[in-house]
Amino acid sequence: MSSNPKASIVIPVYNGSNYLNEAIDSALGQTYKNIEVIVINDGSNDEGKTDLIAKSYGNKIRYLYKENGGVATALNLGIKEMKGKYFSWLSHDDVYYPNKIEIQLEYFRNEHEKVILYSDYEYIDERGNYLDSFKIRQISHDRLLYTLLIKRSINGCTMLIPKTAFDSNRYFNEHLKTTQDYDMWYRLIQNNYYFKHLPKILVKSRQHSERGSIRINKIQIEESNNMLISVLKKVSAESLCGFSKNKAICYLSLSSYFKDQGLLRAAEYSKKIGKRHINLANIYYVSFYYIIKIYRDFWNSNYSFKAWKIRIKRTAKIVGKKILIASFYNDRLLFKKNNDKLNNFAILFKNEKGNRLKYRKYLNKYKVLILASWYPNRLNNLVGIFVKKHAEAVSSICDVAVLAIIIDEEIKNKIYDVDCKYENNIFAVRVYFRNYLSNITIIRKTVNMFRLLTAEYIGIKMIREIFGRPNIVHLNIVQFPLSLLAIILKRIYKIPYIITEHSSKYVMKSFLKEPFYEKQINRLAFKYSNYVTAVSNILINAIKKRRLVNEKCSVIPNVVNIPKKLDNDNKDSKIFRFLTVSILSSKNNNIDELIGAFAKLVDWYEKVELIIVGDGIFKKKLEDIANKKELLNRKIYFTGFIPNNEICSLYKKTNVFVLNSNYETFSIATAEAIAHGIPVVITKCGGPEEYVTKEIGVLVEKQNEEKLFEGMKYIIENYNNYDNYKIRKCAEKIFSYQKIAEDFYTIYDKIIK
Repeated sequence: MSSNPKASIVIPVYNGSNYLNEAIDSALGQTYKNIEVIVINDGSNDEGKTDLIAKSYGNKIRYLYKENGGVATALNLGIKEMKGKYFSWLSHDDVYYPNKIEIQLEYFRNEHEKVILYSDYEYIDERGNYLDSFKIRQISHDRLLYTLLIKRSINGCTMLIPKTAFDSNRYFNEHLKTTQDYDMWYRLIQNNYYFKHLPKILVKSRQHSERGSIRINKIQIEESNNMLISVLKKVSAESLCGFSKNKAICYLSLSSYFKDQGLLRAAEYSKKIGKRHINLANIYYVSFYYIIKIYRDFWNSNYSFKAWKIRIKRTAKIVGKKILIASFYNDRLLFKKNNDKLNNFAILFKNEKGNRLKYRKYLNKYKVLILASWYPNRLNNLVGIFVKKHAEAVSSICDVAVLAIIIDEEIKNKIYDVDCKYENNIFAVRVYFRNYLSNITIIRKTVNMFRLLTAEYIGIKMIREIFGRPNIVHLNIVQFPLSLLAIILKRIYKIPYIITEHSSKYVMKSFLKEPFYEKQINRLAFKYSNYVTAVSNILINAIKKRRLVNEKCSVIPNVVNIPKKLDNDNKDSKIFRFLTVSILSSKNNNIDELIGAFAKLVDWYEKVELIIVGDGIFKKKLEDIANKKELLNRKIYFTGFIPNNEICSLYKKTNVFVLNSNYETFSIATAEAIAHGIPVVITKCGGPEEYVTKEIGVLVEKQNEEKLFEGMKYIIENYNNYDNYKIRKCAEKIFSYQKIAEDFYTIYDKIIK
């Protein structure tokens, strides 16, 4: 690739005077300057409005007029006229982000010519206001065509395509009015072009009533049927479903999806192909599939008994002719293949264990198996970090193994992936598995349930062979399927278990939204547990209120890193600085109310600042609120997301931590502030109330801006009465690794003995 290739942005337009200005401006405003903007007027009949707008840009764009023939004809003219090496399509009512072309070309520097890039995008309304974001996962090449047949989620305006892709007259089909884009993508995939996903939002897609695809729905259905049947005819089963040994389920799932979308001819044709891929290996599952199908239809229709009788006879006849759908066959084969890998892991980590454990101080102490519903992993290294800290605390006294089951859609060419390693004296086993995709809900849920339980079996087998039989099981967060595993280990293998609950679902109403079977299993997990702990009184009381636990329960808070010494030298004596740490995607934290209270504080005392750490969908809105009060980047500063280890440097510069939540089961951020000797202003939101005393800070009424202002004012006036070292000492007594480890060990000891 040359160092500065030209990119051509082609804008087809028909009667687009309402939005054309914004589209052209976004194209001309690209940070990458070696571009050309080609506007194709597809015979607009809006009294010259579109023509006038395009011509107003003069030599900044290339403007071409043609008789009306549809989007495909306009795009093809643009491709023929373009001088650039790369083609980028921009609809006249959409908008590019300024760095769209620059980011994509930068990525192209490391790719070969047969790559097409696409990205995420966001929806805007007629006035350009944000509606929603659409983020896409990277799809592996072997699954790409099949996935795009099921869900056509790629926006053509997010793409950057090499001009060579259109060589040999591979232009857009000018006979198609609504599906010319996906017809082209399907053909490019068949010609071995690789579609690569850039996980960035680069385009704003406008939603409005004048969109062509909305106005001509009947034409779209007819064209979609023809296009899909054409693809199914041309593409071999190996090319379309090569990622699976079950060709029948691929085509029958496609059929189900097409039928739900009203594409009946395509559904029938896909079903016909599916019948050809029946084999004896999956005939066993036919009756199960059709029983489920009949059951589903029973609840969604009002057939008479006679009609049901006819339907059941017809189903039996179909089964007799071997029309089937496979479900677990592929899973069983892949699981057998994984056995060799598991045996290799066992040999490796038996040696690893011998090398590491001989240095352990507490080698003869209890073996604890922690079942972690949330735990840091390769997809998200922050999820369940508090569970990991509990495990690290316990590992200072006991031998600890952790089992976590994680869904990973990025796994390729297999279903299960096992990751075993020693981390800070913890034997961590993470079993990743790929979800099964099907539009038949009951089949999808059943297969995924099987995979989930199989992943659980793989993990417990690994722990049994390497770590050995645990003395006690510690279930962190009661959540299916690990709650079921804890019950099995106790009822069948007589291994006791305790529960530590962190989730706020018991305080809120989300507990009621769990599926019925999960809720009942989770209730049994509480019933059969030997002991229950929670991170705060508000959480333990909520669990009691739901009659999940009676007497054998107590509070053991989260672990917080206590700094060895305080550093107050970095505090600015001229500025009184408040700090809050929050997820800016939840209304629970009331940051807008905090900004209002802080604005009043600025009127009362000029020498103050507010640092807001965190990110989320409300960040822009909150910045606008601060800006309207003329405080943004003057008195109020948004830092965005900051890793936990870097927040410590902010604590050293902070005078007071403030939290304005409606409810918190614990609040790690508040505890960490106290550990750094910082006084706090906290709303009466549950968890923090239990450890925030008068010596530590001020408690104020929640959802009360005036009271929050008064609390912040009070702490400024009385700041010298707070002793940083005493505050830190309080945290050490409650949250230290040693204290938490001793509390858990006391419980383990009583149960085991």
